[in-house]
Amino acid sequence: MKKIKRTLCLFLTILMTMGLSVPVYATSTDITDGSQLNSQETVTDIDLSLLTVDQTKATYYNNVNNVVVTESGAGEACFTFSGVENVFQDSRVKVKVKYPDGNGLKLARTVKDNQLIFSTKEKYYGKRAGKQKIEVTFTNSKGEEKVFHLKVFAYNLRQKTDSSVLLPRYSSATLKLECQKVTKGPWKTVSGKKVSWKSSSNKVAVVNNKGKVSTRNKQKTCYVKGSFENYTYYWAVNVTTVEKVSVICTAREIYATSTYSQPLRMRQGYYDCSSLVWRSYRTVGNYLGTSSRATYAPTAAGIAAYLERRGKTVAGGIGSYNTTKGKLRAGDLLFEGGRPNGRYRGVYHVEMFTGYDIAYIKSNGKPFYMNTWASKNDGTYGFGTANDFVCRP
Repeated sequence: MKKIKRTLCLFLTILMTMGLSVPVYATSTDITDGSQLNSQETVTDIDLSLLTVDQTKATYYNNVNNVVVTESGAGEACFTFSGVENVFQDSRVKVKVKYPDGNGLKLARTVKDNQLIFSTKEKYYGKRAGKQKIEVTFTNSKGEEKVFHLKVFAYNLRQKTDSSVLLPRYSSATLKLECQKVTKGPWKTVSGKKVSWKSSSNKVAVVNNKGKVSTRNKQKTCYVKGSFENYTYYWAVNVTTVEKVSVICTAREIYATSTYSQPLRMRQGYYDCSSLVWRSYRTVGNYLGTSSRATYAPTAAGIAAYLERRGKTVAGGIGSYNTTKGKLRAGDLLFEGGRPNGRYRGVYHVEMFTGYDIAYIKSNGKPFYMNTWASKNDGTYGFGTANDFVCRP
């Protein structure tokens, strides 16, 4: 037996002298789950000294508006690691992420390829903002470590200017976005030049690189979009006359400061639908069929009869086409009719259209318009009924 062992050792010695390799049999531990790897393999370690990160600071923005279009990556902070392929999936490497300090900003994290991605839980509608320090430690099977210190800045972003804009012809206004860097902190305007601006119709309104919108001689609606940090925001720009803007402002003020009452409709501090419309138009010299000396408003049916006799009816009314294509004009009047009340066309209510707002963004990237009213919630009377009609004073 001893002779056989001596012969085997002599044989192995000759092989090694000739430069031939001899396989090594080893048992290693998978550091991911602790299971034993009982296979023939060459023991290797990941060289963590080669591992690098593309950046140590990353900023991202949480959108807090309802209507917005986002591109891939919005609402995320991404750190890309290089030098070690698939380092996050390699069972020979442990990865530990710590949050040494911060302002209470809670971050979710995911891994994609060799990227470490951080975001708030409310990814696109986040309410948390601030700075968070992050420590990422990689450890190989030898216990060697590579530590990265990262910082994530999460900012909130929103439209400062209301998404429904009412402007007279040949006037201007500046659309703005604003940013909040700390939760409950101040909101500051984002510089206009950092935002990419575009108008859907330069015949209605143009916008420059600072977000300044200038209207043309068209009583129509277009939309303006502003893109910043992978977010695109939309504004409906409603262009009308100076007189119609004044009428709408008066109507909104009456509604905001008065109480609805038909018996007291003409008293200070009270209104009903027809008195609100009549009192608002009267301020610009349009008495809707009454004398300039009149002190009592006509009924909704009386206003409807007066306007229709003068050919003021808008073709298509409150139908789908006019609504979605933005064909109505601020200051138009919607009449609800069809009731057997003995009045003209059975009209029982009148409502003032105050312009379009943005309801949502369609799959083709264009906004879906929503009607706004002087004394009703936005979106009311989406497409009306067969008995409803619109007139333009």
